[in-house]
Amino acid sequence: MSQNLEDFLTATADVMTVDDVTEGVPPGNSVRLRGHLLVPPDDAWRRLADRLRPLGRTPLLRRNPEGAGEEVLALPITFSPTRPRLALAVGLFVLTVLSCLFVGAQMVEGLTAVNYNLLDGLPFATSILAILTAHEFGHYLTARHVGSPTSLPYFIPMPFGPFGTLGAFITMSVPPRNRRHLLAIGAAGPLAGLVVALPLMWLGLQLSHIQPLPLHGYQMEGNSLLYAAFKFLMFGRFLPSGGQDVFINQVAFAAWAGLLVTALNLIPAGQLDGGHIVYATRCWGRRVPAS
Repeated sequence: MSQNLEDFLTATADVMTVDDVTEGVPPGNSVRLRGHLLVPPDDAWRRLADRLRPLGRTPLLRRNPEGAGEEVLALPITFSPTRPRLALAVGLFVLTVLSCLFVGAQMVEGLTAVNYNLLDGLPFATSILAILTAHEFGHYLTARHVGSPTSLPYFIPMPFGPFGTLGAFITMSVPPRNRRHLLAIGAAGPLAGLVVALPLMWLGLQLSHIQPLPLHGYQMEGNSLLYAAFKFLMFGRFLPSGGQDVFINQVAFAAWAGLLVTALNLIPAGQLDGGHIVYATRCWGRRVPAS
């Protein structure tokens, strides 16, 4: 047995009973140790992470997919926590505030030219940024709570779009420790955003009014089931109907945009929140081993 493998056995001595050790398994040139845990999984992962880091390895702890017990993959890589970039995060947020104020200012009724009075867009900017900030800090605070280092949210200004922003994102230099943590981080953003968006939708519709649809030259927001239900509860009938619809104000439009962004983010694909949630909850019959 090589000295290298002896180092791995030493690192796992009080963590698990090792029945089998295999070198050169994917991904990369990982070392796989199979056996049975002697301590709870979270405690085992913390001990292994500390002991394998000097060896240039990161542990992946999961159930043995080929039998009873657990396995540790000593991945040939280490991760460094994300360096905080406070100036960049604050700068992008300030630009996004200005961008959303500009877009909101164009929503004043009766405009015939570009409106540069940014304070006119305050209701929209405050509402949309409240929803997006809640969403991103839902991810951020949950990640910090479970011990996954992450950056501050980076907002993306877009003054020529319908919402004034392309949203925001956070970066994680260290993968979540297990799929429970991944599920918590992925779900926290949409849930936090909804907690803010739903009351804003109710408030916005209270401040909106019903009027006849113009004969031409207007745009309509789409009707999701949730949005249609809000309008029914507020006005007592499904809208649009009878040539009428709700003409929503800035707050309601921001809430509608928040619901749209949340729905798009929950699409079960790629790096979207929905993709992370699907992976963590073993959808489509594929069982992802628990950590």
